[in-house]
Amino acid sequence: MDLLRVTSDERTQILKLYNVDNTRLKQDIEMITTWKSKQPHLQVDVSDEFLEKLLLKNKFSVERCKEKLENYYTLRGTNKDLLEGYEKILPSQEALTFLPLPQLTQNYERIIVMKLINTDPKIYDLVRVFKFAVSLNEMMLRHDGSLGIRVLIDYTGFTVKHLATWNPVILMRYYSLAEKAYSLRIMELEFINYPSFVNKIFSIFRMFLRPKIYERIKLHENLESLYKVIPKKYLPEDYGGTNGKISDLLEKWDKEVKTQENFLLECANTVANEELRPPESQENDLFGTGEILKLYNIDNARLKEDIEVLKIWKSKQPHLEKNLSDNFFEKLLLKNKFSIERCKEKLENYYTLRGKNKDLLEDYEKIVPSQKAVTFLPIPELTRNYERIVVMKIINPDLKTYDLVPAFKLALAVNEMMLRHDGSLGIRLILDYTGFTLKHLSTWNPIILMRYYNLAEKAYSLRILGLECINCPSFINKVFSIFKMFLRPKIYERIKLHENLESLYGVIPKEQLPKDYGGTNSSISNLLEKWDEEVEKQQSFLLECANTIANEDLRPPESQENDLFGTGGTFKTLSLD
Repeated sequence: MDLLRVTSDERTQILKLYNVDNTRLKQDIEMITTWKSKQPHLQVDVSDEFLEKLLLKNKFSVERCKEKLENYYTLRGTNKDLLEGYEKILPSQEALTFLPLPQLTQNYERIIVMKLINTDPKIYDLVRVFKFAVSLNEMMLRHDGSLGIRVLIDYTGFTVKHLATWNPVILMRYYSLAEKAYSLRIMELEFINYPSFVNKIFSIFRMFLRPKIYERIKLHENLESLYKVIPKKYLPEDYGGTNGKISDLLEKWDKEVKTQENFLLECANTVANEELRPPESQENDLFGTGEILKLYNIDNARLKEDIEVLKIWKSKQPHLEKNLSDNFFEKLLLKNKFSIERCKEKLENYYTLRGKNKDLLEDYEKIVPSQKAVTFLPIPELTRNYERIVVMKIINPDLKTYDLVPAFKLALAVNEMMLRHDGSLGIRLILDYTGFTLKHLSTWNPIILMRYYNLAEKAYSLRILGLECINCPSFINKVFSIFKMFLRPKIYERIKLHENLESLYGVIPKEQLPKDYGGTNSSISNLLEKWDEEVEKQQSFLLECANTIANEDLRPPESQENDLFGTGGTFKTLSLD
């Protein structure tokens, strides 16, 4: 595709950066194709060209590509409203551009220009903008062989009235789709002609951008500043460059989109067949074979070796200063299925995301569980499947005391302790809606919900194995519509409704439940008393945890992220049987 031009020489040089030749590329594509053929719910085929671009955008990690391929089929199926009619949108007729430039930069990056081409706030519609962006993402995932995108965001004509139309949930949904399903890699965001209220824009961006990406935002006071990052020759004439006019490029994209209409319509239907998805229970088909470490074929020697690898890696990260115990590393490995690379990512997140969400940790060490309106209560005994049951229910139905922020602060305090002491395979939540009314639901802030869930999953490695809903109200679908905004589809599909306790017993045997649900474990009130004592005892520890965050002054430059281009990294001895 000429509008997403990559020369054969550029392709060769990019493959060399990753030390990948055509033989290795062919092998990797074959591995992914074989894996996909064994996933009955991923039926529609994708081309080798698609898989090549997928590998490139995921740094030739086959495992990451499998995850992104699953996301591609699944997330698009659960976000169909963002794809509906996207094949008919013409770029030149929209209020805002999402315009890739045809020539790659000297660093093999693709420049994307975002700017208003019609400043009337009445026709400014983010959903339509994102629909066009998604259609471009489809084409880029098949034809764009760049290393990533550098987004030039021009705020000329952008007013507070435009900003007032921004829906953070829509922004988050698109960003999640772009990154997780389309493997979009943002190298940097270049702001020009920005308004006086740019800090308000930052506060919204901060809600949904990962910290690593948020820190790549750069403000340019003039074009000379921009030229230092993007040389003039790569820019459109509108910015003093020689790379065509925006209006001409938009006309070309209009023609391209019309040409690709059938292709885009076909892509919109390339989604997971949920009826053929293997049962989630098969994920844990190793249960019942013995101790938890044996489930992963891990012995103490291997565990010790993995912990040492993580400690060595951490010691080379100057911004991750405070030490962590071996017990912490062991639980981190367990919660990430003993994947060293995933643990490194989660360790980075643990330090960084908590530093970016200090308001959710503030004074969490002073929380008294029994005095909160909502519980986040782990049951002390593991199930036969090595799961930890956690009960969430209202213990004070007075709407005046119902506040999600303290509830999540309690949950985070418990998450801190679980990350060091809970050796379960994951948690199974009992969501008891007794006493929950529409007035309670009306207080829910989707942004707070998303922030907590993001923190719990990405920083605390929380693995949700099931959500068991009991005593559900008549408006439960309204609850689910909010859950759907922030839960990953895989987790959302683990929600189960139970009409009665007998149904719940089919998932969690009575003997593993509190007395309140006909079980033989301690009552919820007794367990809350014990947790009151435990949290009070752990106050100093929790306060120390709250201060265990990344030292941003010592963070290495982002360019060091790509140490695969040099000799850095942490290696383990490869043992072949």
